[in-house]
Amino acid sequence: MHGSSIGEVNCLMRLYRSMRSRERFRDSSFLLTYTSASAKEWLDLSSSESLPAHFHYDLRRVAAWLGPSRRHAICIVAEKERLRGLSRLFGPSRIINVDAKPPQSIGGKAFEWLNRAIPQIEYFSVENDAYRADIRARAPRADVSVTGTLKAPTGRTVTAAVSPPRLAFVSALAHEAKAISRLISKIREAVPSLTCVVVPRYVGDASLPWRRREHSERAFLAELCQPELIVTLADMEVRLASEEATTILFMGLGAVMDILPLMRVAVMGGTLHSTSFATSKGHNFFEPMASGVPTIVGTQVRNWRYSVSQFVEEGSLLSMPVELMSDRIVELLTDEQAYLHHRQRVLESRALRFHQSAAERIVVLIESACENMRPKVPQT
Repeated sequence: MHGSSIGEVNCLMRLYRSMRSRERFRDSSFLLTYTSASAKEWLDLSSSESLPAHFHYDLRRVAAWLGPSRRHAICIVAEKERLRGLSRLFGPSRIINVDAKPPQSIGGKAFEWLNRAIPQIEYFSVENDAYRADIRARAPRADVSVTGTLKAPTGRTVTAAVSPPRLAFVSALAHEAKAISRLISKIREAVPSLTCVVVPRYVGDASLPWRRREHSERAFLAELCQPELIVTLADMEVRLASEEATTILFMGLGAVMDILPLMRVAVMGGTLHSTSFATSKGHNFFEPMASGVPTIVGTQVRNWRYSVSQFVEEGSLLSMPVELMSDRIVELLTDEQAYLHHRQRVLESRALRFHQSAAERIVVLIESACENMRPKVPQT
């Protein structure tokens, strides 16, 4: 199984547990590979399974681990950027793609070779019918199953309605800091007691080149008027318990799912501005919604455009330009009826419930694929 960072690895671990619970996979061997330091840190802290894992994706290590069993192996991949190398190792017919991102979310040369690789892959797990049509247009012979996305967390505890006015900007990118700062200032005019938690996507991520990491830190510190720096979840909980108005720069994207239930409203970063980098990194809006938190995304939702339209249509997710967000956020922070009404829509979301049961559907797809991949025994 291969995923790039925390989100994909978290999804694959959920799938791994579902597969392990099935008789078909009880005796199977599993290997997990990933490419980011944050994924390694998350696995070290949160995973108790004895699952072999390799940091910094390396096909030679994977081949060595597989040994002679390589011809019986299949690859479950949650990152399209690695399809070319994986298809060389496994053969395209032995890859099952469970990545939630549509092909158009990848740009440049990567998109060119991806267009060549996709028609060869035989099994796709996709989030909805619109994505299915997209893949089928590129891979007419593929088995494309609408399973929902593994990105929707399951088993989350939904907290009681949050009273303090707390607003989180999750997975914000460095070039969004200026817009976020202006938005915070505007909202504070109406809600002086507001506590804002800004969770940058890349601050402190050791897998990034140091220049980009340093730029991210400088940009946020400069634009957010030198906010309090919080690194650990324990420090964050102590700070929030004081309920004093403040702006917090929380440098722990891996622990973000633990703080989201404490927020009254969440704004998902990577969606606020139209740049190629931002549109390929829109963050997972399923995470706050799984805890019943009213969630807002910008209009640059290229990664999630199919699902966003689905959730917006049922009224459980808000999508708007950043210039229009302040009034809606103030309403959710100050108007109890508006807040409870939207929160109820989130809790009753049929689309969210469908996605939360994706793992079981994907396991069925994998079982079917495994049967089809068995060597044919000649009839006597």
